[in-house]
Amino acid sequence: MAGSLKRQLSIYLDLIRVLAALFVFLDHTPSYTGGFLWRFSGIGHQCVMFFFVLSGFVIAYVTDTKEKEGSEYAINRMARIYSVALPGLILTIALFYLGKAIDPTAFANLDGKLRLPGQTIVLALTFLNQSWTPTIVFSNIPYWSLGFEVLYYFFFGLCVFTTGRRRLVLIAFAMLIMGPSVCLDLPIWLMGVACYKAQARWRMKLPAGIGLFSLSIPLIATFMYSPLRERIEHGANSLINPWILGNLYPPAIHFAPDYLLGLAVALNIFAFAQLCGSIAIPKLIGKGIQRLASYTFSLYLFHMPLISFASLIFPYSRSHKANLFACMVATPSIIVALGNRTERQKSLYKDFFAWILMGKPRMAVAKVPIE
Repeated sequence: MAGSLKRQLSIYLDLIRVLAALFVFLDHTPSYTGGFLWRFSGIGHQCVMFFFVLSGFVIAYVTDTKEKEGSEYAINRMARIYSVALPGLILTIALFYLGKAIDPTAFANLDGKLRLPGQTIVLALTFLNQSWTPTIVFSNIPYWSLGFEVLYYFFFGLCVFTTGRRRLVLIAFAMLIMGPSVCLDLPIWLMGVACYKAQARWRMKLPAGIGLFSLSIPLIATFMYSPLRERIEHGANSLINPWILGNLYPPAIHFAPDYLLGLAVALNIFAFAQLCGSIAIPKLIGKGIQRLASYTFSLYLFHMPLISFASLIFPYSRSHKANLFACMVATPSIIVALGNRTERQKSLYKDFFAWILMGKPRMAVAKVPIE
């Protein structure tokens, strides 16, 4: 059932996005700040599963309500991704080699793990950096998830905008491009799609909605960070052929608890959708959350090269105050400044890709909002 997303649910999705991006940032900072906020370590990967579910939900929504043509879908997806990924890649390369020039031993932990620079750049720009053979994109470790998510866009676009035998052939081709590790996490992304479809069609009574929402919170906590998560992962992996398991990438080997976490997140969103009619979000708070959410992609993709470079210039061991300021204050400030020229400037990329794919002048392109 097509229709606009309720304001309360849209704000809630933005709140989840803000918290997930913030916790990814906090997960990475202790390594560069002498252990400062170390208690947040170890949850970055799990937060990416929130992004996968959110992404599937939002893409299902826009294809259901706004983007009715394959060309429009492709243009908006490329504009959304490249508006941040391209500046993020440029920033990563610049700071990586500048850091090497300042200190040849910088990023020594990556020595022997990186591919040739040209190969890395091509794989990063085509988002094939996780297809069959994992590629670390210089110092930008979080870039790995784009090698999953963008291919899910491709897969879902083929599902929606092609038909018949051609669809089956193209989907098989897409899955071949993905490789086993990316395919293994696809169900988590599709949980977001299923969540959107379910909340658009089904309604629960208020007590049942409250109960499901309350249940989803401890489930999320359990599958995010608990001994049970490790036991589930170990048990599931023990059932897989050792050769197959050895050829899965580190993100994908966590698939069993990640499936459960993705399901818990999807249930949480579905339950909140049932409560929207009973929840009032003040306009000022809603606008604040939406404004913060407009910087989440930039925060996710820019923070790692920035904090690694900042800690190189201001090592915690020599100047902990300068280090904490550079990593915890200067870095977020720079990200906000960059975000104003990336996430908030997607329309220029949309016009460019419309010209590339459709040959239309920029002014002739319909101004459709990009999700």
